[in-house]
Amino acid sequence: MEASLGVKMSGAEKGKAKARWSILASALSAEKKPERSGRLSATTRQCSVRSFSTFQLLSSKLSIPPEEVEHEAGYTWRKYKCEKFSSEFSPVVRHSARKPTAKELIGFNNTGNVCVWPSEEVLCYYILQHKSMLEGKRICELGAGMAGLAGFAAVSAGAEEVLLTDGNEESVRNLSYNVTANSVMCNDKLVSTAKVVWDRSDSYDSFRNKFDLLIAADCLFFTEVHIDLVHTIDTLLNAKGACWLVAPRRSGSLDKFVNKAKESFDVKVSHKFDERITKLCNEAAAESPDFVEDLHWPVFVWLTRKKGQSGP
Repeated sequence: MEASLGVKMSGAEKGKAKARWSILASALSAEKKPERSGRLSATTRQCSVRSFSTFQLLSSKLSIPPEEVEHEAGYTWRKYKCEKFSSEFSPVVRHSARKPTAKELIGFNNTGNVCVWPSEEVLCYYILQHKSMLEGKRICELGAGMAGLAGFAAVSAGAEEVLLTDGNEESVRNLSYNVTANSVMCNDKLVSTAKVVWDRSDSYDSFRNKFDLLIAADCLFFTEVHIDLVHTIDTLLNAKGACWLVAPRRSGSLDKFVNKAKESFDVKVSHKFDERITKLCNEAAAESPDFVEDLHWPVFVWLTRKKGQSGP
């Protein structure tokens, strides 16, 4: 990642980067259950979020291609479920059947094409646990990646409108397939997709002050775009809106974002925001040699507008 942003790396950092991309390149090929044997090297465990890949809050299985979309070679479909909410949340999601190339992996807006990250799994669960807070709301998922699962959880929670966004064109294309494939689940809800690149331009001005709630998972690692992300949130939220973000602290990146966000928002941070998730994290920390708290423990960040501010 650092190399793609033009930052000079030491030999040790290069070794960690190589290990990280090796893990990422294997992510899409996994039909097997998550590796928890402890056979990963110490360097890999310290640098890769994929050494511990799931809290098993969601399950998925291969699904036949939906009738609503034209099947395209090189892709498979998976049906996702959350056991506690299986009756209302069961989206099908299109996945690439091949491993990503190094070129596709490099760049902050490409990682959403690799896999479903644990933080999105956690955000999905939290949304389904707090459905009443989303009912009738206009919701936008930022950095939705290839799946948009948190956005579909918002649909299941009764949101009036859901916009799935990403800065990567391939991700947005895949999200559009997913929306079409889940037309029955979406029912009469307004669900759409859009390319939204975090910046300080007017490229997404049509969405200005539109949304009651923004949601995002694992989008804070690249500190270089924090100021752009804060501006994007500030632009899209309405006067009484809020933003929910879930991410690990990961080398201080979350704390750096929080410090930047405090310039524009009231901010609340918690790593014990849900009893079941806290229990799962404690169990993983005690039992899994691949679980690294800094990389894998999800932290919840709530942003709300400061009193008297209504946005740009």
